[in-house]
Amino acid sequence: MEDFECTGLWWLPEGDDQVSGTLRFNQGEGAVLELIGSLKDDFEFEYVHHEIIWGVTSKGKEITLYKCIERHCSINAPGLTCSSYKAQIVFVGHHFLNWDVIEFESITFEFPFLQQWLKITGLTYTIKQKENRILEIQAGYQPPNEIVLRLPEFTITFDCVLSYSMNKFESINMQQTFMLKVTPHDTPRDYNFFIEYVGNNLRNFFTFAIGTTVRPTSIIGTIKEETTDENFGAKSKHVYIFYQSLISNPSKNIDFDDMLFTYPDVKQHFDLYLLNWFQKNSILQPIYSLYFGTLMNPKIFIHHRFLNLVQGLESYHRRMFKGQYVDETTFRHIVDCISSAIPSTTSEFEKVLTDRFQYMNEFTLRTRLKELIDKNIDIFELVIGSTSQLIKDTVNTRNFFTHYDLRLEKKTKKGVDLYYICEQLKFIFIVCLLTEMGMHSDIIENVVKKNHQFNYLKRNLQDRIKQLTAT
Repeated sequence: MEDFECTGLWWLPEGDDQVSGTLRFNQGEGAVLELIGSLKDDFEFEYVHHEIIWGVTSKGKEITLYKCIERHCSINAPGLTCSSYKAQIVFVGHHFLNWDVIEFESITFEFPFLQQWLKITGLTYTIKQKENRILEIQAGYQPPNEIVLRLPEFTITFDCVLSYSMNKFESINMQQTFMLKVTPHDTPRDYNFFIEYVGNNLRNFFTFAIGTTVRPTSIIGTIKEETTDENFGAKSKHVYIFYQSLISNPSKNIDFDDMLFTYPDVKQHFDLYLLNWFQKNSILQPIYSLYFGTLMNPKIFIHHRFLNLVQGLESYHRRMFKGQYVDETTFRHIVDCISSAIPSTTSEFEKVLTDRFQYMNEFTLRTRLKELIDKNIDIFELVIGSTSQLIKDTVNTRNFFTHYDLRLEKKTKKGVDLYYICEQLKFIFIVCLLTEMGMHSDIIENVVKKNHQFNYLKRNLQDRIKQLTAT
């Protein structure tokens, strides 16, 4: 979502008074409307909020600002009243009356690095040269075959857009861009469906696949608008959507060799992988939040990163595999026997013991990690040297950072060793999510073997073991 600034007239849907002002949007700071005047009654000194503010720019663009909170107002006498509002969402291209009527027929997302991830192009060129002198260059373009994925609730279409420009005597430029169009089967659908559900899941999927944080660079909704000409009926209209996001796209290009996997790697079963990603969202959402929240915050302290990864893996195991030593009926019987044997003491102490009994049937972190690793031990051993040592170090370090027990301080990993533990836990996390996508173990193994970052981690772990052995 590119930054922009526009001037125009602004008013409330239920009012007639229009106020001049400027709207500024910055992806990191959001949308701020600066007005020469005010949208509230004179001498009303309390800060107000409006669900909707309408505007029309100097170029005639209709704008809807949603969830606007007044953040400043000054009344000057003599002079002019000035006010400003912070808006949560900006819709450029249409006036929506209220939140309930904001619905779209489809929405198109543009993600960075999607072109590299797909590894598809319609551009062709040939160069003829002789003795380092260019004799002829021929360039052409043929649209690539359309990629269509039909999921239960919606269809995803990868649309290829070609833009070109030329100067008769100086230059010719052609650029191919892939856009991702989402069309629900039962249209229209509301904003939360498209952005909060579909959009966020797609953002997480491509962040996972590409291996670095990505967010949409543009979001374009399509609505149906009735016309006064009955011969034409409703016409399609594009609405551009902007909202604040603290997630920043990387400033440097990402080579496809550094991506976790690309479209050709998963082309054969892409619809299955994406279907599983969406269908498992409800049960894996807390795990996604821990993993992607850590990945999208590179400035997080290393021990917080470690704790998030451990919590994510522990939560993943609990949700997908339960992890209980005995069945619930047997456990309840054991708890009743233990509870009846507790000597009568203060009610508070009895309650503490009873509460602790409720979790005694759950696997320990050590057992959960071992079970996760054992499920794909051949894959993990491609990168991780000693999985048993990793489990031991992870448990001791987690217990220390959770309870700060001085008896565990010497067994706790810090500095570069803690960094390498985090990288290994992240690797385990990735393999678990690939498995949940429905990816077969031999495909996961190929993904791991060709990935530059995993090979780099493997070499670093081997070098670190040599350093520790030498000392």
